[in-house]
Amino acid sequence: MEVSNRPLVSVVMPAFNERPDMITDAINSILQQTYDNIELHIFDDSTKDETRTAIDNFASDPRVNIHRSPERVGFIKSLNLGLEAATGK
Repeated sequence: MEVSNRPLVSVVMPAFNERPDMITDAINSILQQTYDNIELHIFDDSTKDETRTAIDNFASDPRVNIHRSPERVGFIKSLNLGLEAATGK
């Protein structure tokens, strides 16, 4: 089935100071799913440089949308912002 015939699925991932290896594994896990008509919204809630760099490694993937908060807003607010940005079904 063509991608254009399958509904777009939005995935929202808040991030705050996760270990770089863990955030990398989590992002890779989402991007390597067999269902590939997805958009991934990562909400970087003012993380440390190491986490930010790990997230930025995925910036070239057109399915990945990185949103950054200049100050800490918290997990729930990050999820709500993700829901507002999501365009999938």
